[in-house]
Amino acid sequence: MRYLLINTCLPEAAAVYCVNKEGEEVWQEQGHARMLVQVFARYRAQLSEVTGFAIVAGPGRFSSLRVGILSAHVLARWHKKPLFALTREDVATPESRRSVVQEIANGGRAPTEYVAPIYDREPNITTPRP
Repeated sequence: MRYLLINTCLPEAAAVYCVNKEGEEVWQEQGHARMLVQVFARYRAQLSEVTGFAIVAGPGRFSSLRVGILSAHVLARWHKKPLFALTREDVATPESRRSVVQEIANGGRAPTEYVAPIYDREPNITTPRP
Protein backbone atom coordinates (compact mmCIF):
# COMPACT_ATOMS: atom_id res chain seq x y z
CA MET A 1 0.00 0.00 0.00
CA ARG A 2 1.25 3.41 -1.00
CA TYR A 3 -0.32 6.83 -0.89
CA LEU A 4 0.56 9.90 -2.94
CA LEU A 5 0.38 13.18 -1.04
CA ILE A 6 0.40 16.41 -3.07
CA ASN A 7 1.03 19.80 -1.47
CA THR A 8 0.87 22.89 -3.66
CA CYS A 9 0.27 25.27 -0.72
CA LEU A 10 3.92 26.00 -0.08
CA PRO A 11 4.89 29.66 -0.65
CA GLU A 12 7.15 29.12 -3.67
CA ALA A 13 7.07 25.40 -4.32
CA ALA A 14 5.09 22.20 -4.50
CA ALA A 15 5.87 18.85 -2.91
CA VAL A 16 4.85 15.31 -3.80
CA TYR A 17 5.36 12.52 -1.29
CA CYS A 18 4.91 8.83 -1.99
CA VAL A 19 4.39 7.21 1.40
CA ASN A 20 3.85 3.57 2.37
CA LYS A 21 1.11 2.49 4.80
CA GLU A 22 3.49 2.82 7.76
CA GLY A 23 3.98 6.46 6.78
CA GLU A 24 7.58 6.06 5.61
CA GLU A 25 8.54 8.05 2.53
CA VAL A 26 9.27 5.92 -0.53
CA TRP A 27 10.18 8.98 -2.59
CA GLN A 28 9.73 12.74 -2.50
CA GLU A 29 9.96 15.53 -5.09
CA GLN A 30 9.88 19.29 -4.54
CA GLY A 31 9.83 22.18 -6.96
CA HIS A 32 7.50 24.59 -8.71
CA ALA A 33 3.90 23.47 -9.26
CA ARG A 34 4.69 23.24 -12.99
CA MET A 35 6.91 20.24 -12.20
CA LEU A 36 3.95 18.07 -11.21
CA VAL A 37 3.40 16.75 -14.72
CA GLN A 38 7.08 15.83 -15.01
CA VAL A 39 6.99 14.04 -11.65
CA PHE A 40 3.88 12.09 -12.61
CA ALA A 41 5.50 11.12 -15.93
CA ARG A 42 8.70 10.02 -14.19
CA TYR A 43 6.83 7.82 -11.71
CA ARG A 44 4.05 6.76 -14.11
CA ALA A 45 4.58 3.02 -13.54
CA GLN A 46 4.53 3.43 -9.76
CA LEU A 47 1.32 5.49 -9.81
CA SER A 48 -0.69 2.40 -10.74
CA GLU A 49 0.46 0.84 -7.43
CA VAL A 50 -0.84 3.75 -5.36
CA THR A 51 -3.73 2.90 -3.01
CA GLY A 52 -5.03 6.46 -2.70
CA PHE A 53 -4.27 10.08 -3.53
CA ALA A 54 -4.37 13.03 -1.13
CA ILE A 55 -4.19 16.78 -1.71
CA VAL A 56 -3.74 19.71 0.64
CA ALA A 57 -6.85 21.85 0.08
CA GLY A 58 -5.24 25.11 1.24
CA PRO A 59 -5.00 27.84 2.07
CA GLY A 60 -2.66 28.64 -0.77
CA ARG A 61 -2.00 30.63 -3.92
CA PHE A 62 -4.63 30.55 -6.66
CA SER A 63 -2.70 29.04 -9.58
CA SER A 64 -0.63 26.54 -7.61
CA LEU A 65 -3.63 25.29 -5.69
CA ARG A 66 -5.72 24.88 -8.86
CA VAL A 67 -2.94 22.87 -10.54
CA GLY A 68 -2.47 20.61 -7.51
CA ILE A 69 -6.14 19.96 -6.87
CA LEU A 70 -6.88 19.32 -10.55
CA SER A 71 -3.93 16.91 -10.73
CA ALA A 72 -5.12 15.01 -7.66
CA HIS A 73 -8.67 14.73 -9.03
CA VAL A 74 -7.46 13.52 -12.43
CA LEU A 75 -5.05 10.95 -10.96
CA ALA A 76 -7.63 9.59 -8.52
CA ARG A 77 -10.29 9.23 -11.22
CA TRP A 78 -7.88 7.87 -13.84
CA HIS A 79 -6.57 5.18 -11.50
CA LYS A 80 -10.00 4.62 -9.87
CA LYS A 81 -8.55 5.22 -6.40
CA PRO A 82 -9.91 7.23 -3.44
CA LEU A 83 -9.10 10.91 -2.98
CA PHE A 84 -8.49 12.44 0.45
CA ALA A 85 -8.46 16.11 1.52
CA LEU A 86 -5.59 17.18 3.78
CA THR A 87 -4.64 20.28 5.72
CA ARG A 88 -1.28 22.00 5.81
CA GLU A 89 -0.69 20.57 9.27
CA ASP A 90 -1.23 17.03 7.94
CA VAL A 91 1.89 17.28 5.75
CA ALA A 92 4.00 19.80 7.68
CA THR A 93 6.50 17.28 9.07
CA PRO A 94 7.49 13.67 8.39
CA GLU A 95 5.78 12.72 11.67
CA SER A 96 2.50 14.40 10.68
CA ARG A 97 2.62 12.74 7.24
CA ARG A 98 3.21 9.38 8.90
CA SER A 99 0.27 9.95 11.23
CA VAL A 100 -2.19 11.01 8.53
CA VAL A 101 -1.25 8.10 6.25
CA GLN A 102 -1.72 5.63 9.09
CA GLU A 103 -5.10 7.23 9.81
CA ILE A 104 -6.11 6.88 6.14
CA ALA A 105 -4.81 3.30 5.91
CA ASN A 106 -6.75 2.30 9.04
CA GLY A 107 -10.01 3.80 7.71
CA GLY A 108 -10.00 6.71 10.12
CA ARG A 109 -10.37 9.29 7.38
CA ALA A 110 -13.05 9.04 4.72
CA PRO A 111 -12.32 9.70 1.05
CA THR A 112 -14.09 12.51 -0.75
CA GLU A 113 -15.52 12.96 -4.23
CA TYR A 114 -14.41 16.59 -4.51
CA VAL A 115 -11.76 18.74 -2.83
CA ALA A 116 -12.53 22.46 -3.01
CA PRO A 117 -9.57 24.85 -3.00
CA ILE A 118 -9.13 27.24 -0.09
CA TYR A 119 -7.37 30.37 -1.33
CA ASP A 120 -5.25 32.59 0.90
CA ARG A 121 -6.62 35.71 -0.83
CA GLU A 122 -9.09 36.68 -3.51
CA PRO A 123 -7.97 35.67 -7.03
CA ASN A 124 -6.64 38.54 -9.12
CA ILE A 125 -7.56 37.51 -12.63
CA THR A 126 -7.11 40.20 -15.23
CA THR A 127 -7.77 40.42 -18.93
CA PRO A 128 -4.78 40.32 -21.26
CA ARG A 129 -3.47 43.62 -22.55
CA PRO A 130 -3.73 44.29 -26.30
